[in-house]
Amino acid sequence: MNFPSDIMAKLLDGPADQDTIDGIELVEAEVTKVIGVIDEKLDTIKPDAFDSLGAIQPTSFGDTERSSLLSVHHRRAHQVTYETLVGVRADLVAFRKGCADARLFLQRADDNAADEAALTRKAVDRLTQGSSTNHAETANTQARQNGSGIDPTDDSTGTGTDPGTDTSADTSSDPAGGTP
Repeated sequence: MNFPSDIMAKLLDGPADQDTIDGIELVEAEVTKVIGVIDEKLDTIKPDAFDSLGAIQPTSFGDTERSSLLSVHHRRAHQVTYETLVGVRADLVAFRKGCADARLFLQRADDNAADEAALTRKAVDRLTQGSSTNHAETANTQARQNGSGIDPTDDSTGTGTDPGTDTSADTSSDPAGGTP
């Protein structure tokens, strides 16, 4: 019994071609690069420093009618900017975590795909080994060559003689003419 010889190619033909493998490595490299940029930017975004260093004292706006209104608007704008920076920083931290998780999941998927491919390869190898045996043909050939199934001591032919015995010679006495 033989399966088609291209069984390995058909069973292992899947999405894990070289372009896919290169693509996964490229994605992992790009994700690592993005995480590095985020880390760099997180070092420069310091909402607490902005909050303390960017604050302007109300007296700095002078002593005019509109000074107190200008001070209130500045304080509100400053607070909005501070809270936005806190949010941007939190977003960057969350995105960095998402990138790190995605990279980890890609690596796991790649490892699992490699394990799956190895198991598939083992299964295909076993199918190939199992399908390449030829016990029936070998047994048939041996049976034909060795006269298998014929036991020379067995008188199962119903003739009362050994199948290997020459029955053409008469060994009995001749009733018509006597013995020679």
